[in-house]
Amino acid sequence: MKVPFHNTTDKPIYKGPVLIQPGESRDVDELYVDAVESTEESLAEPSNIETIQGLSIAKATAEFGTLTDNELDELEELEMDQENPRDGLINAITVERLARESAIQSDGADEADEADNK
Repeated sequence: MKVPFHNTTDKPIYKGPVLIQPGESRDVDELYVDAVESTEESLAEPSNIETIQGLSIAKATAEFGTLTDNELDELEELEMDQENPRDGLINAITVERLARESAIQSDGADEADEADNK
């Protein structure tokens, strides 16, 4: 019996005689698919992080505002795991982190000033 298999890696893989490109799904004989691989999790759409990582640097940075700090960390890890990580995206993530830290610090300073003025 054939079952759908989704390649969630960044490299082509074989399942038996079937070559599956990154991000693609193919029906393969269940003999070649582990029970864990045939679950719905392997058939899920790519995560938001994976989708953003696949964008151009300019488009990816435009999405930073939609990410939590943890998701930004995941994006950096995903990019660093690539065969050729893009320095531009890594630098943009660093700049975003610094901007967020600066905003937090300035918010804290503003709140302290307001408390002193009361």
